[in-house]
Amino acid sequence: MRKSIFTRALAGLFAALIVVAFLVPSRDARAAGTPIDEIETYSLTVALNDDGSMNVSYLITWKVLDDKKEGPLTWVKIGVPDGDVDNIRATSDNIRKAKFYREGRDTFVRIDFKDEYHAGDEVTFSFSCVMYNRWTTSGNTVTYSFTPGWFDEIAVDNYVIKWKADKVNSVSPTRGDSGGFFVWTGALEPGNKVTVNVVYDRTDYNFKRHNVVRWDLELLGELIKPFAILIVSVAYIVIRIMLGDKYGDHNGRYRGGHFHGGGCACACACACACAGGGRAGCSAKDLYGTKLESARVRARLREELKKDAESEAL
Repeated sequence: MRKSIFTRALAGLFAALIVVAFLVPSRDARAAGTPIDEIETYSLTVALNDDGSMNVSYLITWKVLDDKKEGPLTWVKIGVPDGDVDNIRATSDNIRKAKFYREGRDTFVRIDFKDEYHAGDEVTFSFSCVMYNRWTTSGNTVTYSFTPGWFDEIAVDNYVIKWKADKVNSVSPTRGDSGGFFVWTGALEPGNKVTVNVVYDRTDYNFKRHNVVRWDLELLGELIKPFAILIVSVAYIVIRIMLGDKYGDHNGRYRGGHFHGGGCACACACACACAGGGRAGCSAKDLYGTKLESARVRARLREELKKDAESEAL
């Protein structure tokens, strides 16, 4: 009897692992269909502080093309290189809140708007932040290799990267100094990105490393969600098995029952993530079919449990 209980517990653990695997979709998942947004202007201005940190100012014009699939635009996320970002500040009055934001391993600045924006609306907003540790040293030179956040599902009609020319030794792609700035412009198809390289002499600034320390509850939440789902699922199965042995039929056999998985708690949060940025939406909409897939998994598990109970009855 104990061996039978142990065998079912192992089977339940394996089933729970399958559920978790189905609930966490590939990070390369993409929503099908036509774009729901367009970025008309994506402008960044960069200037260095004495310690080598970067003051970065953003000016973005975002156009809503569709408000049916994900509802109105209420917040967006703009990709940043890593967690060494601080002093995030809204500089336009249409922003309710600007903060650091993390989805899994991807890092963003999250912008929450005061108003909702619907199909045909355009919103121009601006914010600034300080980025640390973006440089590498080689001999007597220091190089910044900077890739602004890109958008996997949104086209950028016009990007502008302006880098203050003070003390710069060289840049690539090559540009001339225009009005005290090196300026790169262009357009980006969805998923495309651009990288600029700026070189200084090591004596130009007092380059210092700086680590941003924050109580990152969002990161902690993302890390524990899959384990929480797994623990709850296994605990449920073990309890049902034990109750089946205590309150089952006269042979003490386990009565088949319904297996309730963890739902879409993690799936929607994970599916939203993308490398560069985008808008909210899948927290409310199941864009990638994870609810349907998890329902199929649960149905299959119920069938297996029913078969197991019937075979025990024989």
